[in-house]
Amino acid sequence: MKRIIFLFLFPIIFLFSRTGDVETLYSLQDPQCLSKLLAFYHLHKDNDHGKKALSQVFALINKHRTTPIELNAIPLFHRMDLDSFLSSLTKQPEETLKPLSKEQLNFISKISDHLHHRKLKGHNATSPEEVLKLAPEEVDLSRSIFLSQYGKDQIDVIKSYEATLDLFALSILARLDKNPTDRQIIEKISYFIFYEMLFRFPPHSLWIKDIDQYSFLPSILDSHHGVCLGVSILYLSIAQRLGLNLTICTPPGHIYLSHQSLTDELNIETTARGIHIPTKNYLSIQTKHVEHKNIKEVTGLYHINAASVYWQAKNHRKAIEQYLKALSFIPNDPLTQTFLGYNYLFINDKKTAQKYFNNVKGRRIDGSISTNTIIEDYLSGNVDESGILAIYDHLDETRESIFNKQKKLNEVLKKFPKFREGIFHLAITWLQLGRKKEALEVLNRYHEVDPVNPIVEYYLTHLNFVRLKQAQAKRHFKGLKFLLEKENHQPECLKELAMMLKTSSLLD
Repeated sequence: MKRIIFLFLFPIIFLFSRTGDVETLYSLQDPQCLSKLLAFYHLHKDNDHGKKALSQVFALINKHRTTPIELNAIPLFHRMDLDSFLSSLTKQPEETLKPLSKEQLNFISKISDHLHHRKLKGHNATSPEEVLKLAPEEVDLSRSIFLSQYGKDQIDVIKSYEATLDLFALSILARLDKNPTDRQIIEKISYFIFYEMLFRFPPHSLWIKDIDQYSFLPSILDSHHGVCLGVSILYLSIAQRLGLNLTICTPPGHIYLSHQSLTDELNIETTARGIHIPTKNYLSIQTKHVEHKNIKEVTGLYHINAASVYWQAKNHRKAIEQYLKALSFIPNDPLTQTFLGYNYLFINDKKTAQKYFNNVKGRRIDGSISTNTIIEDYLSGNVDESGILAIYDHLDETRESIFNKQKKLNEVLKKFPKFREGIFHLAITWLQLGRKKEALEVLNRYHEVDPVNPIVEYYLTHLNFVRLKQAQAKRHFKGLKFLLEKENHQPECLKELAMMLKTSSLLD
């Protein structure tokens, strides 16, 4: 650990180590950075400037406290092992956090007892069952997530991770003036997460294989890499500690955060270092509006993600367990019931699968303007479980993987030629291979089976246009526009498509 602290301060230490100018070294410290001040104290604790650094640490901690903590009131701090304590704030990516000692946990608990999440009933929950009984506004998100992952028997591990989040919150507060605005809090959270601690979206080659590693909060804290769900949970956990209310937004297959006020909306895209992306950019031909979830329901999203990991590993019984847990947090959620039905189907429990399919038949999911054609086709005999499995077959986007999926889909479509999602996914594989002619031929097959799918009409418009089939492009665009007008839906991509056709004189 001392090696880490040394590397943390190395550029400055190198300049001044020969002169022993500790005073100059101290003057170069960021006066609002808890971790650097603590690291300086750890290296110079017997020096007057080291003691000044420690006094500054406590001044920053006390800045937002109604009852200040006196340094002399915590004598154990001076004999406490600072190596593992500092590792929570200076650890390198991929270095696993070590459980903190009882003394360290007590110290962090003392200096962070003013954080907002301590007031929540859920902060003292010791099991997921306790969390389920709480109202959403009473849930401590990080405690709920950790209990779901570790269970009540590993409370010491949970408290160590929670202490790290507490230190993160204190580090952010140290950079905030008293009574900050919500915008200022958001700016400092984003700066701390993405620029000071360097949390990043993992490289595609990594997360496509190990999405579970980059979705679960402990793994994210260990690796400093995370996908949208995981980093959003991290961000929300810190925001709760700072008393900041954020909206959880869930367009299909994604999650981002938003701050809503009477005058404006500020979105937080956690896969792009917290930048604002307008809500309209999350909409699509099929997605009319973005769904919102509350804090309690985020734990349900965690279980949905855990279930998808088991599903990918073909452990469908474990996936079912996780989907059932998700439903306890998000009752009657159509997407969860859909996936639950699929996995019951995969273990040949068709009766239970059909029960869930009947529950969601005709319902729209995630703000979509369309219903689930897979369920409709299954209930009408246009596909069986093998066809559904082929749709969700893992694809690593190599040419070999794409050809293998094509082979499976063609076998399914020989048996079930009207399986709409099978036809659509076959077309997508051709697009992935850059074969627009073949993709267009397959989508024309889809249109013959179902002429009122907006996303298919969108693709047919675009592909006919780029292949210079102007009459067909114009016909499919009119059909697409009619379908969307019925839904009172005018997404940006429709306007862009209209402009493309207009510049080519295909539209008046």
